[in-house]
Amino acid sequence: MCVSRRLLFKTSLLLVDVLIYLPNLTSCRPGGCPGACSCEESDLDQVSLVCTKADILDTVPEMPVEYAKMVVKMIIQNQPRLTSMGQRSLQNYSSLKHLRNKDTSKFDQTSISNYFTVSRSLDRGRSLRQNCIQNFPLRTVQHLDVRELYLQGNPLRCNCSNAWMRNSSRIIDAEEVTCVHTTTEADSVCHLNKHAVKIEDKFAEVTNSTPSLGQKLMTCVQIDSDVIEVLEGSDLNVTCKTCNNQTGVVMWQVTNLHSNWTQMLTASGHVLRLHNVSSTDHFKLVTCTGNNTDRSSTITTRILIPSSPMITSLDFSFKSPVLTISYRITGWPPPELEWIKQTQSLPKSAFILDTEMILNNFGVFTGSRVISPIGLNSDGVYTLTATNREGTTNRTVNVTGVYFVLVY
Repeated sequence: MCVSRRLLFKTSLLLVDVLIYLPNLTSCRPGGCPGACSCEESDLDQVSLVCTKADILDTVPEMPVEYAKMVVKMIIQNQPRLTSMGQRSLQNYSSLKHLRNKDTSKFDQTSISNYFTVSRSLDRGRSLRQNCIQNFPLRTVQHLDVRELYLQGNPLRCNCSNAWMRNSSRIIDAEEVTCVHTTTEADSVCHLNKHAVKIEDKFAEVTNSTPSLGQKLMTCVQIDSDVIEVLEGSDLNVTCKTCNNQTGVVMWQVTNLHSNWTQMLTASGHVLRLHNVSSTDHFKLVTCTGNNTDRSSTITTRILIPSSPMITSLDFSFKSPVLTISYRITGWPPPELEWIKQTQSLPKSAFILDTEMILNNFGVFTGSRVISPIGLNSDGVYTLTATNREGTTNRTVNVTGVYFVLVY
């Protein structure tokens, strides 16, 4: 491989080390550069591959693996016949960090996706105007140093892959980027099992708050309701948007819901719509995420479905001199509790206490009634009544064995 390099010599003269720089020279290694390109060695065993002579390539330049792995920068310009730059064609360039591609062919959606995936660091300004890109999912550039994208003149489809462009600060010519509808509903609405994502005709809007290249801004997101409380069998809309009109991509993340749901891009934000809500989704999490070029933020809330309380367990245990009666209760909102022994109310006192009622991550309330010290009269039937605005329920437990605890 022939490379242009600057040679450096170190010698000693009168006990003083002297560094001597010679002009750029050309050295050759077996294998050579691709005939249409030049190789410039910027540092020891680090090579820049430059292919700028017009219309000489129809594929990515090929080099033996041992030389390709030395290439850290690749510049390709003015190659209208270059139709693909996918992962396979770049796999030998394992050290590639910078890839610049200008005024080349019309990439299809597959090659452009792989191209961005393989590239470890792209020039921040990237023009993809007037190509044949139909799908351009956010994942292709989400983790790369791509700050600006120009996408005018591409036949982008109205589908889920392109929905992120709606509020992206990366799309510089956003006012000119629109999607192309076709005659079938499936092309404009993405169906994933029973979920659907609907998008509008226009993917992006230009704002005056586009961050500069050096900014590292967190995209703040907010939900229009602190909690999502919805009746079983009904529908609900919840909107998530960026704070103070910040730029960024906003999306709902919804998993493991039994209810049908859709999310829709609107002028006011990203709307999550729950359809015919199932009671099994009570206390499940939904998350809204905001992404800009540099960072992301999330806000999480729970779905709360009002229902009558249900005491799922009521058990007792002894640890002398303490009797503990523990409960587990489902339902929403939190219940009020009343204890009865036999037929008499059992209010709190100096010897009868309640532990704090705790709501766990599954929407179950747990707690206990503690009686200390216990006596022979602690045996008996205890009844717990739980009441909230949706209804009331009770459950009993027969406490026995106090005598044996006291005697033994």
